[in-house]
Amino acid sequence: SWLVSMRRTYYDLIVGPFARSAGLVDGNVSFPNFGDVQTRLNVSPWEGHKFFVTGVTSRDGVDVTTSSSAEDPDSVSVYNTTFNHVLGTGWTYAPSDDMLNTVVFSYYNNNGISEFDGRFLDPVLDEREWEGTADSIKALARFFDVSVDGDFVLEKYSLSNEFVYHLGTHDVEAGFGWTYIDAGISFDIRIGDDLKEIIEANPRSRAL
Repeated sequence: SWLVSMRRTYYDLIVGPFARSAGLVDGNVSFPNFGDVQTRLNVSPWEGHKFFVTGVTSRDGVDVTTSSSAEDPDSVSVYNTTFNHVLGTGWTYAPSDDMLNTVVFSYYNNNGISEFDGRFLDPVLDEREWEGTADSIKALARFFDVSVDGDFVLEKYSLSNEFVYHLGTHDVEAGFGWTYIDAGISFDIRIGDDLKEIIEANPRSRAL
């Protein structure tokens, strides 16, 4: 027996055009979206033996900029993509109706990258006071630049064996399991000179 299936969200296809027509976002925008492919294969070549393979790969992400450029005042740009990959294979052996042994090996990988860029008006200033003023006057306002880049990866390998023996009204079970996990995460945070000056001038801000 075998199975192959695919999925995809349509949320981004519907909401995106509405948001652009309403002027909520500019430029190319990819709203939260998700897609995956799943497969399963079962084979029983001999009496009492069954082999199976299962695989899943998926991707989800978002890419939004609230203005035509992340350099514009009071703008935010968010980008994130995450991948998930799963592979499992196993062997089930049933020499009799009372005995069953299952061996499973699986692999899992979860990784992704994210980016955030923003330019914010100094919160001490009242943005409404700048409405209707010339761009040259607005240029005197202080904006804080913040950007964060991050990536992560998680890998997991697992091997297990499960044995079951039906002894009258009792079940005797035995088995073992082994798992190896390797994970890593990194962030690169950058702030503009204006915000850096405030942090350096205030010892409490440095803790933050």
